[in-house]
Amino acid sequence: LGALGPLAAALAACEARGHLAPGPAAERASLLYAGIQGVLMLRKQERHSRGIIDVDRGVVELVRALLQGWGATPTAVTEALAIAEAAADTSTVTETPPAPVS
Repeated sequence: LGALGPLAAALAACEARGHLAPGPAAERASLLYAGIQGVLMLRKQERHSRGIIDVDRGVVELVRALLQGWGATPTAVTEALAIAEAAADTSTVTETPPAPVS
């Protein structure tokens, strides 16, 4: 599972705590990743479709739909998304990748 291992582990932990219905954590991690990547691919079209496509909202709604479909309560999903948004606001992620090293 590689890079998706931590996500699969987090989903398995949510299941173990009763926040998600039983299901394959690795498959769920792959579906979540693939879904988010699909929505992010709409970024270029977003510029030409003001009001129709909102990629940020699309990612949130995709995650909300998947988690609720896997058994999470709407309240738990709202709380988790708020925590994730707060963490993203304080992250040190940069928009520009570092220059290659020669």
